[in-house]
Amino acid sequence: MITNFKIFESEETVEDKLVDELNREEIEKFYDEKYDMDIQTLLECWPEGLENTYDEDKFVRDFIYNYALDREFEDFDNYDFIKYIKDNITERKKKKIVSIYNEINDETNIKYKKSMLINLENDQLIEIMLEDEEEIDIKIQLAKNQCGDDADDILQTYYSDENGEPKGENLYNIIFKYIDGGDDALIKKWKFNEDFEEKKSYISNLIEYDIELQRYILNKNENTVLLFAELFKGSSEDISTEYKFQKLYIEKSLKKYNHEDSVAKLLKFLYDEFGLNSEIEKEYENDLWLINSEKYNL
Repeated sequence: MITNFKIFESEETVEDKLVDELNREEIEKFYDEKYDMDIQTLLECWPEGLENTYDEDKFVRDFIYNYALDREFEDFDNYDFIKYIKDNITERKKKKIVSIYNEINDETNIKYKKSMLINLENDQLIEIMLEDEEEIDIKIQLAKNQCGDDADDILQTYYSDENGEPKGENLYNIIFKYIDGGDDALIKKWKFNEDFEEKKSYISNLIEYDIELQRYILNKNENTVLLFAELFKGSSEDISTEYKFQKLYIEKSLKKYNHEDSVAKLLKFLYDEFGLNSEIEKEYENDLWLINSEKYNL
């Protein structure tokens, strides 16, 4: 049996119609200004936002230096020492290698060969490295060879959770001092990268409660006053009692009516829904008698 389903399309709301008055640039601007994001919330929902927002070179230099300070030569292995010596070979190191090799093998008059290093013990390799360099400088290079110099790799290897994902708050504490602009820069980046439709939806939901937005849209297109009249509830969070709104509502609405008492009807609507603005009361004093008549029962 074939069942026919009726597809209901969601109707466009008043807020949707109002937000459509704003272009992309305006929506981006209001979103940036009005979306209230704190750093703790950002770290919970967007830990990857920490990437590419800090001085990676300085972070790597400091990490390598501290890593080196916290380690003894014994924390590195034979391969690390041999690679270091080969990469930093000098005449003094060559002479030291030959001297140690001669002593071990009881040989004389031999020349330096890279292969000699393979037969040396770690303490001998350490002695060779120290022949013409400071211990901390050697350890820094060893640490760099071991850890690499890529910030993302270091963060992934040394600051990730059991699933291999960056730890938001912990990661933040690690790299915060390397972030140019601090929290504000992170939040600004998060807002910039947020999906545009999400931004538009946020502004749409905000219109009913944001007086600045209401005034901006009304100033941009005065015809939106009729939409705002549907939206407003006469609260302190809207412009329903402001002179401009009520004046425009009367002017734009009159185009829809041809009755003699149209102004009175509009005044009654404003009075019932929002309360009349004092300047409007004075300006339309001659029409108010209709409101006070039995016909309007006020």
